[in-house]
Amino acid sequence: MASEVLKTTASTPSFQPTEVRKGIDAFKLPGPVNWTAVKIIPDQPPKPGDEPIDPVSAKYADTYFAYFHHRCPIIHRPASEAEHENTLVASSVKMIGAWLLDSSESKSLAIMFFCQSALLNIIFALYYGNESSISGAIMLKSILITALREVEFFKKETAWHDEKPGFFEPMRLIRLGDRQRLATYLFKIDAYLSMFRDQPAVVLSEELHYSLPSTFRLYNADGLHIWEERQAKEPIYRSQTSTRKMIARSSFDLVTEDEKPMLIEDIQTCICAMQPNIWKICAASGYYQHDTTIISKNNLKAQLDSLKNKLIEISNQLPDEDALKREKSMPYLFYFGYEDPSMIRIFPFSFPFKIPGWQYHVVARVKSLLFDSIMLYHLSSLQIFAELRKFTNLARDRQLGAIEKASTVHRQAREQRIVEMRAWGTTPTARWCLCHAVEILVAHQAIILDDRTSGLTLKTLDPIAHIALCAAALVVWVYCILDVQGCEHCTPGIGTFIELKLSYSPDVHFEQEKEVWIDSGNGYRVKLQGIPICSCNVDILMAMFQEWLPDSWATADSMAPGIFKFST
Repeated sequence: MASEVLKTTASTPSFQPTEVRKGIDAFKLPGPVNWTAVKIIPDQPPKPGDEPIDPVSAKYADTYFAYFHHRCPIIHRPASEAEHENTLVASSVKMIGAWLLDSSESKSLAIMFFCQSALLNIIFALYYGNESSISGAIMLKSILITALREVEFFKKETAWHDEKPGFFEPMRLIRLGDRQRLATYLFKIDAYLSMFRDQPAVVLSEELHYSLPSTFRLYNADGLHIWEERQAKEPIYRSQTSTRKMIARSSFDLVTEDEKPMLIEDIQTCICAMQPNIWKICAASGYYQHDTTIISKNNLKAQLDSLKNKLIEISNQLPDEDALKREKSMPYLFYFGYEDPSMIRIFPFSFPFKIPGWQYHVVARVKSLLFDSIMLYHLSSLQIFAELRKFTNLARDRQLGAIEKASTVHRQAREQRIVEMRAWGTTPTARWCLCHAVEILVAHQAIILDDRTSGLTLKTLDPIAHIALCAAALVVWVYCILDVQGCEHCTPGIGTFIELKLSYSPDVHFEQEKEVWIDSGNGYRVKLQGIPICSCNVDILMAMFQEWLPDSWATADSMAPGIFKFST
């Protein structure tokens, strides 16, 4: 079909086969497609029995591709749209889009389609935020990983049908991209669930033998001629470097100039790859730690900070609008999708998104991925130093059943936790964790201040942001209920206050004040947005965090039991 080579639709009737041929001859790109051998066949008119595309389904699909696809580009958009089949994957796309659209009708449709496609549904379970659904997704994830291992999906020597000689090269790369993304995003969601459920990750970074996935820009080229043009600009190293090699080299900060630029997704993968080591250290550590544990934690912190610096480098490369149109601005160069500047200038009204300024969608993808990555960084930092497992248990200790209350062993464990956490609360580590918690809250509060190019709304945030917010609230909650500092009402006349949120302003004075407080305490007590962090104000402070959780994300109660007030 002509749509497989060059899009010719009813909206552009002036394109005849001979004109298309002239357009093809004009490309003359030295790429893998032999254009002289391509036969142009006009699209067939729709048959009388063909059903038109449901506009509601199209709306759900558009929502999926606008708010979800750039985070997890698991399916090949041009191929999926060309097939027009009601497959399980298409149903999952509509399901997720319907949920993100957030109307009562769309939510009903989303729930009906639930669990129709494995990986997308595992990811969707975290968006959905239902406790039983997440439990089911964890079991589904285990089954999927086991099945993939049974068919030797994670073995490098496994042969695939599309690798035989003569297979159409663009289609072969699409099939390879599907495998790369299945492995990469299964690895990513496995790490997410490990963080959320405090369980060891299952997929090993050593199993990621596939080369790095192609850029979002190439994987979402709408038409073979656009694909070939973008293929010529693809970083060569991505097809020559395996994901496990990238992870290994990044852990020692050995990424060379030939292996740059690292994309935002690559940095996310590297942070997720740290999860097994983080989990092991957290599972083995207590308040009284061996020197080797402290060294290991500091090494992980240094590794995280190195990856954060790469994110900062990307965020500092703000685009100029003219440069964006020329596709010369990094990292935005690699986050074009269906937006093609040359085609938009020719057909300004055929572009599927109606918001004026096509570049907004490119910028929004980058900003939303950066936000996700920063939340992942903060959450990983809190995992290393904040004793989140004990914090969750402290919260559960306030909701005990009759059996736990009668248990001597359980009572001793509760008392030990309180002793250890009181000691932890007076350390520089605790104050450092409190700063991370405030940064998470401040980042969420900044969403409403941003313009429409941010790509961030409360409903469409990646679930890692919700998990990070729960962890941050848990840190502040523990600081409150242990009365580490008190306030002027319960402990009057002791020390002066420092406003933590102000320490993230450009004023160097506030930053220095914060550093002094972290290192020594220096007699300071802290406020968050004018509210002392004290047991007197715990409900007010928790409400500040809960404001940025979707109402439907009730599974927050499993990570931070009882600290939020959910309506029933």
